[in-house]
Formats: sequence, C-alpha cells, structure tokens
Amino acid sequence: MIKSSVIIPVYNTEKYLDQCLTSVLKQKHEEWEIIAIDDGSTDGSLKILENYACKYQNIAVLKQKNKKQGYARNRGLKESKGKYVLFLDSDDYIDDDAIEICYNHAERYDLDVVLFDAKVIVDGKMPDGFEIDSFDRRGIIKDIQKVYSGKEFLKQYMDFYPDTVSPCMMYISKDFLKRNKIYFLEGVFYEDEEFRFNLMLRAKRIMYIPRLFYNRRYRCDSTMTSGYSEEGHRDFTSVISGMINDIQDCDKDEVTKAYIKKRFWMLADRYKQLKEKNLSEKNIDQILALLSCFWKKCEMPSDIEDVKFRLYFIQHLKSFSTAERLKEAMEEAESQRFVLLSRADLSDFNARVGVWGTSEFIDRLLNGYKTHIGPVNASIIQITALKEKQKNLAYIIVVSDSKQERAFDKLKALYENKIPILRFADVDGNFLF
Repeated sequence: MIKSSVIIPVYNTEKYLDQCLTSVLKQKHEEWEIIAIDDGSTDGSLKILENYACKYQNIAVLKQKNKKQGYARNRGLKESKGKYVLFLDSDDYIDDDAIEICYNHAERYDLDVVLFDAKVIVDGKMPDGFEIDSFDRRGIIKDIQKVYSGKEFLKQYMDFYPDTVSPCMMYISKDFLKRNKIYFLEGVFYEDEEFRFNLMLRAKRIMYIPRLFYNRRYRCDSTMTSGYSEEGHRDFTSVISGMINDIQDCDKDEVTKAYIKKRFWMLADRYKQLKEKNLSEKNIDQILALLSCFWKKCEMPSDIEDVKFRLYFIQHLKSFSTAERLKEAMEEAESQRFVLLSRADLSDFNARVGVWGTSEFIDRLLNGYKTHIGPVNASIIQITALKEKQKNLAYIIVVSDSKQERAFDKLKALYENKIPILRFADVDGNFLF
C-alpha cells in the first residue's frame, strides 16, 4: 500500500533538486512514492532525477516536452498510487515530519484536505518593488482543532488576507480529487488559482495544522518574480474564466462571490501595470466580458449592495483607460451610483440621521448628495464612538475605511437591529463617492 504520493514538476532547477528530493527521502513517513515529471528541462535536472530513480525504487521519473506546470501536475496525479497526494515544487523542500503528521491527521479525522504553512526563503536579490508574501497563518486561524468545510476556512482566512493557500501547502485525498474531478488548468500560468478555488468550494472536511512544514523559495530568476507580461495577463484572464465556470447553483454564496471579486482586483492591477507596455486594447473587453459573465452566473443584483463592486471596478479601469468603448459602461455606473446614494433620504427636515465615519468621508457623502440628489435638510449626527447610543435617529449611515464591517456589526448590536443602517463603502474600504 502506498500512503502518500509526492508529485514534483521539474524545470531547470538542477541547483535545488538534491535538497528537494532529499527532504522527501528523509521523511519519517513510510510507504510513499515520488512522481517527478521533467517538463523539458535544458539543464542537468533530468540527469539528477534519473540518478535518484536508479538508487530508489519508489522514485518514478516521467519525461515530456515543456507543457508547463499544470500539465505536469495532472500527469503526476494520473500516475500516482498513493491514498493522499502532496505537491512539491522542485526548488522547494519540506520538513522531515511533514508527511507523517499530515497523514495521521487525515486518517484520524477522515479529511479531504490537511492545510499547513510555509517558511519563506529568499534566494538572491529580489526585483525592486517586489513584495514577498507571507504564508504563515499561525495566530489567524484561531480554532485549530475544528474540522472546517472549504468555504468556512476560506471565509475565515479572507477576513485577514485576500488570498488562500498554494496547492503545495495542502495534503489532499486523491479520492476526493477524483470524485470531484479537480485537476489543474493546462498550458497556462497561474494554474494553481483555479485548482485551489475549485478545491475549497468542494471540500467538506478540512483541518489546519499550525506548522511551517513547507519551505518556499523566492528566486530572482523565477516566473514568480519576473513581473507581469501580456501572456501572463491573458492566462490569468483564462484562469478567472475557469473559476467562474466552476461555480454551480449551490456555490452562489457570499464567500464565493467575494473570492472572485478579489481576483478581478488582481486582474485590474495587472492591467494597470502593463499599460506602459502597450497591452492590446482587447484586454479591457475581455475583462468586461468576464465581469458580465460573473454577474449573470452569480445572479448579482443590478443595484445597491452588489453594485458597489461593479462601480468600483469600472472606476478602477477608468483611472488608467480612456477607451471610448467604456463610455456607455461609465454612464451606467454613474446612474447606479445615484441609485445607491438616493437610498439615503437626507431631504427630510424632521429626520435625525446618524453617520459613522471620518469627517472626510462624511463631507464627500454630503457633497455627492447635494450635487446629484438634492438639498441636505436632515440633522446630521456624527457618531464618534461605537458604544455611545444616540437617541431618536431615523437611520444610520456608515461611511468608513477598513473598519467599516466592524462598525456595521457593532452598530447593529448597539441599536438592537431596530434602526436601519446603510453602508456606503465596500468590504475592502473602497469609498464610493
């Protein structure tokens, strides 16, 4: 019986390959195999793999022309015989007890996925402006004894960070992957985005181990640090399209929507950085087409709460594109903005309206109302503390920064849900006016 399959795609990493393979050979775990896929390496990587395969019977080497990591990982999955799989990049390595502890957890709690964290290793000088991600969630995930669903874990994690975890920081039941038909997109960069999204939507039993089992290397010459390209932008667009296609009727919840929204921000940011490279004009059309598809697939309402996302997204594009074809979309966005603003009826002389937020945001709200809706006749009461209850308020407006969600929840509790509360900033603190 093979308990664990370690799948390692390899492409021109001869400098790191010994450390990677040795870290698996040193595992305290028994009954494991390595499936190494050489993805058309032009250095000495294949020779190193073949030498190891000659020495160890539980190391299999597959060879192929360069087809990128998604194809290599899928091929490794098909060839693997283990009950569980672990994906390991060939320039990284794992701690000696990683697989044994993950296996014991998976067996004891009948898990689809075991999650863990990573240490970051910086190899060489990083490009100017490059930000190194953190893969340490210890202290963020509070209940480490709980069995989560994928969506439950995703929501808890996204409350602090916009991203989830790399497939390399997952120990996964192969039967779970097979039953749910979860594979990597092939022939593209960012193939792990769609994989982990699909996995988190489908997983019913996940546990988190607060250990830094994985050692993730940042190299100055890797794909990760090479900056954005038009090919990468095109691939990321394809990945988001795949994620939208993954959504089923049962998945149309706020966690799913929030996750994909954040991917749209990443897509927009990439486009912004590529503007100076004369990125093809069709890319804006692709983004807007994806946005429309997402809107329809998730049955998003066309005004008020969820329009905040569309409004900000189109405004974000507008900030670095003057394309004429966006004019109609802009006009629609502006009209929807006023629909949202008109929900706050500030024309009533007798109304006392509470507002929580900074003076700057309140002024912007009031100026926007005066410009586009009408005079402000209501008495505006600025709420300066989330524990001091104001009397005789008709309703409360929250205009805030990233503290907005906390304020919303505390105000609801303070006023016992008896006073309507309107929100004029999205969950990322993006003020609309």
